[in-house]
Amino acid sequence: MTVYSVIMLAAALLILAIAMAIHKGNAKLIHDYHQQNISEDKIKDYCREFAMGLYVLCGSMLISALIDIIFTESIGVDYAIAVFLMGIILSLTMIFRTQKEYNGGLF
Repeated sequence: MTVYSVIMLAAALLILAIAMAIHKGNAKLIHDYHQQNISEDKIKDYCREFAMGLYVLCGSMLISALIDIIFTESIGVDYAIAVFLMGIILSLTMIFRTQKEYNGGLF
């Protein structure tokens, strides 16, 4: 197991714990200015969709770590980083869309 996979697994577990708390409706983990235009009746839906973006990020980190563990050759590292970057792009797209839908913009 390489250092990359250990760091990815640890970070994925941390993000998973945060995403689960947000999914349950703990909006305090999201900065105030990201939710200033959201009404109280929509905050639960907002938290659920925000957490989905974090779940995607966490999943891509776990898959990336597993690829690095399984394929120890240099090609495995390339695929692991590619999966991680695609996960970041997809996750940020989901979070930005949620911000625009519920808050009217990013800030």
